[in-house]
Amino acid sequence: MKDGKTIDTLENDPKILAYPVESVDKRYKNYNDVSDIQELDKLILKDFFSNYKNNENKIVLVEGFGDKKTAKEIIQKSIDRFNKSLSS
Repeated sequence: MKDGKTIDTLENDPKILAYPVESVDKRYKNYNDVSDIQELDKLILKDFFSNYKNNENKIVLVEGFGDKKTAKEIIQKSIDRFNKSLSS
């Protein structure tokens, strides 16, 4: 997803979707990747993220859902940026 004050200032703002492990909630035991999420649930999530910054007067563009590999890459980049900031 991207968000910003104007179309010209949209910036990447990825979100990571996580579900509890089976020992916490058995309903999600078969969820391992975005393809396991029901289409209705994806529509609900897309609607939420499309509107949750309305009170900030920001434009939000939900481009779709990435897969588990993409999520891991985003998380690793975030960890790398954090570790770099600690050493600066």
